[in-house]
Amino acid sequence: MTQLGRRLAILGIVMMAVTMVVFGREIERALQARCVASIPLEVGKEVTTHLLAVEPGRGCQVGVELVVTSKSIIEDIVRGEPQYLMRYGFGLRLRALDDEGKVVPGGLGGALCWDDERRFVRDERADASGGRARVLHVFPKFDAPASGKLRVRAVLEPDAEFGATAESAALKVYDNITRPARDLWLAGAAVLLGPAVMLVGVVLGIAGWLRERRAEAGEPAPPSEPDGAEPEDAEE
Repeated sequence: MTQLGRRLAILGIVMMAVTMVVFGREIERALQARCVASIPLEVGKEVTTHLLAVEPGRGCQVGVELVVTSKSIIEDIVRGEPQYLMRYGFGLRLRALDDEGKVVPGGLGGALCWDDERRFVRDERADASGGRARVLHVFPKFDAPASGKLRVRAVLEPDAEFGATAESAALKVYDNITRPARDLWLAGAAVLLGPAVMLVGVVLGIAGWLRERRAEAGEPAPPSEPDGAEPEDAEE
């Protein structure tokens, strides 16, 4: 039983290490999106990505990263101090297409506005005379085509409302935004399987060792001959 416990413990350790590496990587991959394309944008010029390989059944998302300058400023008072907010508004004509050229449901774009809730400001400096910021706008998620092939077409339109300037712009396509919950459950169960097997092995090993110790403690000592006794085959 002790040998079996040791083997199970070693097996559990190996399984735990393997599952933690393999499925830990899968969980990390499930929780983190990956950028499968980044293409420069110029105002007024249409760009189209090459045919991108994405994973069917997962979510995709399109974003636009901008470095924008604007002289349109609004002032707000926060805790008694003036705060300047830079305004801009670019249009974006966007289509996500499958490998047959059909529009993917939900793969549409819209405007890039300074007050958009789906924007992430990386760097912004503004005062009463104007400002400059690096921002990332993302659009709603959509399901990847069943074929696993995707192409995105976009046109960045000028800011006709606030007169802002896009110093640089890039079209971003993200894959693996979402992952089926079933895969996460399987990954979690596999990560727990290794420690469970190791624990069983350790318990069996300890139980076997204790059983051997009890057996050794309760085993009678071999009989010893009395002092002065002569061997049975001694000559008379």
